[in-house]
Amino acid sequence: ISWPESEYILKSNKSISISVTNNGPEINTWEVHPELPSGLILNDNGSISGIPDSRTNWGEYTVWANNTGGSVGLTISIVVHDLRADQNDLLRGMGEADFGGWPSPILPIGEWSFPVAFESSGIPVVSASHVGKGKILGYGHESWVDSQNHPFSLRAVEWVCGENAEVGLAYGSGFDDFEDKLIEAGHNVHLSITPSDLSGLDCLLDEFWNGHDDSDNHALVDFMLSGG
Repeated sequence: ISWPESEYILKSNKSISISVTNNGPEINTWEVHPELPSGLILNDNGSISGIPDSRTNWGEYTVWANNTGGSVGLTISIVVHDLRADQNDLLRGMGEADFGGWPSPILPIGEWSFPVAFESSGIPVVSASHVGKGKILGYGHESWVDSQNHPFSLRAVEWVCGENAEVGLAYGSGFDDFEDKLIEAGHNVHLSITPSDLSGLDCLLDEFWNGHDDSDNHALVDFMLSGG
């Protein structure tokens, strides 16, 4: 048995159907462990269909095909995204804010990206996105990353990194003064991190000017795709 892909990124409240290919003997029954995301079902022919109705984190699901000769299982990864819910999480209770500085536009590009904050002219200056199994949030000004006087900075870290996360502060980024706030929020903080060694981290707070070469950029992309 096989599926077209091993990983599926689904949109909340949008109908989907994932067909299975069986090149072997007839299958008597199908089962899946753990239970599929809410709104999805495993059909009698082994296909997965439905309308996922709430977002999830990435999860691994083993689909078992059973007949009189035995059972075979194949694992697929599924996540359900709801960008509106992500926006609401980041902006809950937030209104206008003056972070200072002269921000650059941060444009949301791609199916799983979305704007978070706009300057007065309507240009997005904070945007976020799901990237593979990871996330990214970008600010239009580096001083906003570790703002000490606005709750959004810590909320953004939690959205990207998760709770009680292993947070890396990039070498030379100037974010070391954020360490105490991050520790107070329950995170473990690692200083002077470079893209060449991101092992053990849930996320990285970095400054993206022109300081990274191609090797660094590839390492950062791989880190996000794999869940960072």
